[in-house]
Amino acid sequence: MTAPLVEARDLCYSYPESAPAVDGVDLAVPAGELVVLLGPNGSGKSTLLRLLGGLLAPDAGTVRLEGVLLEELAPRARARRIAAVPQFLPALFEIKVEDFVAAGRYARLGFWRGLGPLDRAAVKQALREADAADLGQRLLSELSGGQRQRVLVARALAQEADLLLFDEPTASLDPDHQVRVFALIAELARGGRAAVVATHELSLASRFATRVVLLERGRAAASGAPAEVLVPGILEPIYGRHLWYGAGPGGRPVVVPWLAEGSI
Repeated sequence: MTAPLVEARDLCYSYPESAPAVDGVDLAVPAGELVVLLGPNGSGKSTLLRLLGGLLAPDAGTVRLEGVLLEELAPRARARRIAAVPQFLPALFEIKVEDFVAAGRYARLGFWRGLGPLDRAAVKQALREADAADLGQRLLSELSGGQRQRVLVARALAQEADLLLFDEPTASLDPDHQVRVFALIAELARGGRAAVVATHELSLASRFATRVVLLERGRAAASGAPAEVLVPGILEPIYGRHLWYGAGPGGRPVVVPWLAEGSI
């Protein structure tokens, strides 16, 4: 088995006066794999991503990056190796999109060194890959929710990190851009990076994930190939019965929200 790029062991975390948000999770992700975290709201997906990225310190358990404990890595070293895309920006800045994306390069720069030609080329490439090249000269505060999401993806790509963590990267995106973003993440994983994506999009997970991890109340309820996990016997106890199951090209499962007539 390929050695994991990131590995969590018996990971636990609780917010103050709350039930455990992450409760004894094990997860190992080698380079080349796209792991999708599924689960209802409050199942621990976002918290697990923050723990994997070092944005939260676990109450118990460990996270290792290529065998090294995450807390032993300096912040700049972590920023070179890990790129995280949040669900949304907490505030909108009066900053040009190109400059915002360029900030993803700073962990790779020495002190007092500005962006060089290679850095600027990486920024332009990241904007193109995220289908946001036309947004480079606009202010971040002027963008729609979907456009901001594409810019967040571009900033993560500009970091050229080994580990990519995405928290609902298709939020606010139309179907075409949802597919494009997932296809891009899958391509990056195939190119030698490790990617972990939290999403509610079951059928996109089926189409692009190499492995699916289903979370419930902070625990891993199921883990495996999409065809093994995205089945009624596993999903319905967690999501309920309002789902429709079909098959797409290659026999991949298709699962969409569905309300059967007379079911309420």
